[in-house]
Amino acid sequence: MENLKAQVRFLHEMEAKEIVEEATSKAEKILAEAQEKAEKTRNQKMTEKSRAVEEKGERDLAQAKTDGRNKILNARFRLFEETMAEFEEHLCEIVNDDARYSESLNRLIAEAASKLSGNEFEIVTNSRDKESVSKNLEQLKNRISSLKHQQVKLRIGKETIDTIGGAMVRTVDKKQIFNNTLEARIDEFRKESGQKVYEVLFEGAED
Repeated sequence: MENLKAQVRFLHEMEAKEIVEEATSKAEKILAEAQEKAEKTRNQKMTEKSRAVEEKGERDLAQAKTDGRNKILNARFRLFEETMAEFEEHLCEIVNDDARYSESLNRLIAEAASKLSGNEFEIVTNSRDKESVSKNLEQLKNRISSLKHQQVKLRIGKETIDTIGGAMVRTVDKKQIFNNTLEARIDEFRKESGQKVYEVLFEGAED
C-alpha cells in the first residue's frame, strides 16, 4: 500500500513538474515574442523618425538653394536694370551735346539708309533735328553713296516724329522703313542684352 502511494505521489510530482515546465516554457516564449515585437516597433519608429529627419533636411536644403538662387537672380536683374538706366542716361547726354550728337545723328541716318535697297530715300526726324539734317543733307548723301557704292538721292520728310533723337529712313515709295531712332536702339540693346542676361541668370538653373 505504501509503495502504491509512493508511486502515485511520484506520478503527481512528475505531472506537476511537467505542467510547471510547460507553463514556464510558454511564459518564456510569450516574453521573447513580446520583446521581439517591442524591438521591431522600436526599430520601425526609429527608422520612421530617421526618414522624417532626412526628408526634412532635404526639404530645408532645397528651400535654401531656391532662396539663394532667387537672391542671385534679383541681384542680376537689378544690375541689368541699372545698366539699362546708365545706357539711356548716356544717350541723353549725347543728345544734349550738340557736337557729339550731330555726328551720331549722321551716323544713325547713314546706317539706316545702308540697310535699305534702292537709291532714293526720305529722312524723318523730330522737329529739333530737322534743321540740322537739312544743313548736312549733301554730306549725308556723299556718306550714304560711299556706303552703298552708288549715287543716292535724299530728301527730308514733311512730317516729324516724336523721339528723343535719331531718325527713321524710308524709301520714297514708303515700302521700306528702317527705324534708327534712339528709342529703337535702346529697345534693340535691351533685347540683345536681355538675352545674354537670361542665359547668365538661368545657367545651371537645374543644379
